[in-house]
Amino acid sequence: MPNKSTLADLVARVLEANIEIKCSPERMVAAVNEEYQTHDQVLLTGDIVALIPPVSGG
Repeated sequence: MPNKSTLADLVARVLEANIEIKCSPERMVAAVNEEYQTHDQVLLTGDIVALIPPVSGG
């Protein structure tokens, strides 16, 4: 990711590259370095990001 990219930028890129993921970006939860973050979080070199799509069950 380019310098000063945000979680929102990363989520958008992941969804564009994986069209089989049917989810709006706003519904994707994200954690950076094992802590939940908002999508305006700026990413730094070496950050570990986990994207958590919405799930449903019965």
